[in-house]
Amino acid sequence: MYIYLDLWLENMQRRLLSRRQVLATSGTLGATALAGCNALGGSDPSAIKEITKQMATLTVTLRSGDAATAVNFINPDGKPVTTKRISNGQTTVQLPLVQPGDLLPLRAGKYKVVAEKDNETVGEQPVNLTRSYKMVGTKVVNEISGTDFSTTKKVQYAADIAVQLKNTGDVPIKLDYLGATKGVPSPVAPPGKGGMGDTASHVRMNADQIPVNERDYIGAGQRVPFKTDDQTLVYYDMSMSEKIPWKKLKAKHCNGEKRTATLLIKGVRDSSPQRYSVSIQYGGKAIERDAIRTDWACAQASVTRFSRK
Repeated sequence: MYIYLDLWLENMQRRLLSRRQVLATSGTLGATALAGCNALGGSDPSAIKEITKQMATLTVTLRSGDAATAVNFINPDGKPVTTKRISNGQTTVQLPLVQPGDLLPLRAGKYKVVAEKDNETVGEQPVNLTRSYKMVGTKVVNEISGTDFSTTKKVQYAADIAVQLKNTGDVPIKLDYLGATKGVPSPVAPPGKGGMGDTASHVRMNADQIPVNERDYIGAGQRVPFKTDDQTLVYYDMSMSEKIPWKKLKAKHCNGEKRTATLLIKGVRDSSPQRYSVSIQYGGKAIERDAIRTDWACAQASVTRFSRK
């Protein structure tokens, strides 16, 4: 298990450090921030020289290659998260900030690193881990229609909402839910509320080279772009609660009208989702995406502002 976990962390850490993800299209999203490290100082004159926080790990630096034979990472409940055996001459140890087995990010709290030599404690340092993240940008994502049945040509239409999330804490964030629940043509249910809420989907953008099991993670200090994957800005017959005829829909919704969407974002360890108001302006012609006019979207849409509720 530890061999697998070490390989997974090594691969994820390398990708987090090497890939600087930004949305490919222009809009209100900012550029990717460079990630740094945070060294934890300590007055402990024993085996532990320094502990450095990184995107998905803690790096423990020992004072010498024979200072310790094992390093234990202890959670706030006093139970070991992981134990790393040390080879003779080894001076650095990486401790994962995810749980062994399910690879879920650790919760926030006061941890400690304990160095041992032949089963005796030779050094101990506290480590306070924080957990926080926020949306720092959003925009509309366009798709290409197979056919616009009013013109029989392929056309671009507004389809989904993209966000850029920044991890402002110490432990990795794993995204669990991203969905627009109000104020869009095809809203989804909030997490845990049934209906489409349990299957509301999202995808990480620009992630072709990232393994599927790593795509929902945001390393400490990293910015990552995601988008809804529900065609939430497309009207379908079942979502036309206003019961407005097609011609009136075309006239009303693609002429510069602004609507405020409610966007929910939830990480794996969140007790409740973050809520954002996103103002979207719809424009361009109405694109007919099927022959019987029950599936359509605006050719253009843009985010004019957003704020956290």
